[in-house]
Amino acid sequence: MCKNSHHRSTLQYNYSLHMGTTTNKDERTIENGNVVLFKRKNSDVWQARIKRLNGEWKDSSTKEKDFEKAKKAAADKYHHMKWLQDNDQVDVTAQFKDIAAHLVKQMEAEIEAGTGTANNKQYIAAINNYLIPCFKTHIPRFVGSSLRI
Repeated sequence: MCKNSHHRSTLQYNYSLHMGTTTNKDERTIENGNVVLFKRKNSDVWQARIKRLNGEWKDSSTKEKDFEKAKKAAADKYHHMKWLQDNDQVDVTAQFKDIAAHLVKQMEAEIEAGTGTANNKQYIAAINNYLIPCFKTHIPRFVGSSLRI
């Protein structure tokens, strides 16, 4: 009986791998623990939870049903996000607070270098005290389409 139950577990595990729904977290974790693949309930498409440099996690669809293709897509997304962060670019453009933080950082650098305008401190205060709390996380559609960084 014990042998049978082990055999059944092995078959179920292999079947679930074939179907692309592995429950083995070690197998779903890649890039030194910075990317974890998972599936949402009622979806066949793999999602990737990617750790940003600031420690926050960002969920993103791999748009892949095949586990191996999803791992590659997730690794590519991770490397692209890491490159953007390493090159002082905004890596999450759907969140207003990330774009605002990038702009604040630019204005603070201008102030420190002595090249900023007299209004930079007021702009920073307005962004931190009013705009970020007002817009919370998402840029309104009309602003996002015309924003250039």
